[in-house]
Amino acid sequence: MFNGRNLLSVLFVALLLAGCGGGSGGTEGGQGSGDGSSNLTATAINNYVDDVVIATYADLRQKATALRVAVERFQSGRTQANLDAAKAAWIASRIPWEQSEAWLFGPVDTSGYDPALDTWPVNRTDLDGVLSSGAVLTEEYISGLDASLKGFHTVEYLLWGFELNRLQDRHFSYLTGTARDIESTAIDLHGSWTAVTTPVRVLLEMPDSSARA
Repeated sequence: MFNGRNLLSVLFVALLLAGCGGGSGGTEGGQGSGDGSSNLTATAINNYVDDVVIATYADLRQKATALRVAVERFQSGRTQANLDAAKAAWIASRIPWEQSEAWLFGPVDTSGYDPALDTWPVNRTDLDGVLSSGAVLTEEYISGLDASLKGFHTVEYLLWGFELNRLQDRHFSYLTGTARDIESTAIDLHGSWTAVTTPVRVLLEMPDSSARA
């Protein structure tokens, strides 16, 4: 397993080296120490993107799919064992997400994936209003709701907030629709990074205001 904090430290050191080597002390022909440090920076950033960012989002995508499968299994068989399995899948899916919070920049910020997945607290009043409404609780409908009515914490509320015998059909529809939306969001988030062919440029040109790591 990689250590995200250690790799962040390596990246930071590489960027410092690049800054120190970026002056006018190069040799004739432009092949001075600045070029070496620039190559080091590029290597560090590309390794960071591949081995940390994309790897973590791939894990999140896999765990989000496992969560969706567990929730659908719970809907089909409304037993305590399936409820416990869905809770375990939710906890497992939180691990890569919490790891990824070390770098809340890039698409997770600019494309709104962070609030879509992790807005807290849940707006329980409006959520209960949706449950009591006549809306058809599909993934598409839930995806269009406010961020405080979907994402990980909505699933958490529905799994832990009710006793098994109090969960009604609409609770299950909301639960499965939200889990499917989480999976779709995780797939899009992972894809937004794997589609990047020049991560060095993306990271180095990132506005300071979006770099929250």
